[in-house]
Order: sequence, then structure tokens, then C-alpha cells
Amino acid sequence: MSGRQAKILSAADLTDLLVFASVRIERIDRIGLELGTKGKSYLHVEEDDLLSAVAELRRRWTMSRDAWQIRIETQMRLSCNRDVFLLQGSLRAWEGANEVCRREWDRSIPRGFL
Repeated sequence: MSGRQAKILSAADLTDLLVFASVRIERIDRIGLELGTKGKSYLHVEEDDLLSAVAELRRRWTMSRDAWQIRIETQMRLSCNRDVFLLQGSLRAWEGANEVCRREWDRSIPRGFL
């Protein structure tokens, strides 16, 4: 099963608001393995304000066989101000109900006249 959709929404104070979503589930019957992905992307900028631009990405990957299951989730947000690009991200991983990994990033990257 798979699907992908893109939607453009409009409001009086927005230039663009885009949401992309996708879901995919595959099963490998020969070994009883199920693989899944789910993603969502969000892009936004306000009219006449390029510094308001934001890109957000969320992804989820799953893998399971019988009672065994893992899940990985990632998130990223990119925005900027006059001086820096602002990058925030996170990664989380689970085996069953137990969280086995968690990482978070929050970085400022000089724009260098970009």
C-alpha cells in the first residue's frame, strides 16, 4: 500500500503553504517482514517576508516480524533570520516499547551574505 498527496492551502496573509504526505507499507511474505514509511513535509513563507520561510520534515520508518518491532522517527526544521540559518533536528529510535536512542540538534549556521 502506498500513497502520496500534495496540498496547497491559501490564506489572506500567506504566499505558499505546502504539505506533502506519503505512506508506504510493504510486506515480504517469504520472510514475514513488514516495512513501513510515513513522511510529511511542510513549506511556508509569508507574503513579502522571505525571512519567514520555514521547511519542516517528519519521517517515520518501521520494521516488524512476528512480535519484534522497531521504529525510527526523525524531524528537521530549517528557518532563518538576517544573520543565520537555524537548523533543528531530532532522531528517536525504539525497539518494541523501549526507546533505545534519542538525539537532538539545534544549530545556527552563519548565512555569509546568502
